[in-house]
Parts: sequence; structure tokens; C-alpha cells
Amino acid sequence: MKNYFLLCVFLLLNFSNAIGMDKFHPGHYATLENDFTLSDLHNLLETPGLKGVQLRYTWRSLETAKGVYDFSKIEADLKNVENAKKFLIVFLEDKSFRGGVKYTPEYLWEEYTLPSGRSANGERGFVSKRY
Repeated sequence: MKNYFLLCVFLLLNFSNAIGMDKFHPGHYATLENDFTLSDLHNLLETPGLKGVQLRYTWRSLETAKGVYDFSKIEADLKNVENAKKFLIVFLEDKSFRGGVKYTPEYLWEEYTLPSGRSANGERGFVSKRY
């Protein structure tokens, strides 16, 4: 019975490859923390075999005041990534795991930002309310 099962798996795998059903692989991506420098980004973009990067931005850095948005950092980073012929994934952070660091805009602190659980080092971060 075991041999029959293995034979079926072998035939199925070979058949799926024969008709072009290969496993999808999007390529390799790397992540930089939200305090990365331009030099960090350029060094990462030179990595052979890298398909793209995931860059982290805090909500607070993008919305400087209520309804006032500044996407210039993302636009500049996108230009650098495109020049390297790579892809960009934007990761928006609204929670922190470091004490005293709030990633939400200041106008949200009072009503919509809560202390989060303790991190591995015992510090208490902050998270925006989610409904």
C-alpha cells in the first residue's frame, strides 16, 4: 500500500511538471527596518538575485498632522528601487514594541492609541485601536 501511494505521488508530481504546473516562486525579497538610511537601501539593492525590498514606514511619518500627508520619502525610495529594476513593497507600521515610541500620528494618541503587550525585553509598546 505504501509503495502504491509513493508511486501515485511520483506520477502526480511528474504529470504536474509536464503540463506546466510548476510551483509559483515570486523571488527573494528583503526587509529594512523603518530607520534605514539611503546607504542601507543602496547596499541592499545591489544584492544579486534579490527581486525586491519591503520598506517600513510609520503612520506618524506619513501623516504629519490630521489630514496632512507626506509621501515624499516613499516616492524617493520608489525611484531608487525602480532604478535598480526591483520591486517595492510598502509596510505601514502603526504599532511599536519599544517603550515610549508611538507610530501613530499625535492627534490619535489620546483616543485611538493604546499600550500594547510587553515585548521580549519587557518594554511596553503602543498600538492603534482596530475595529
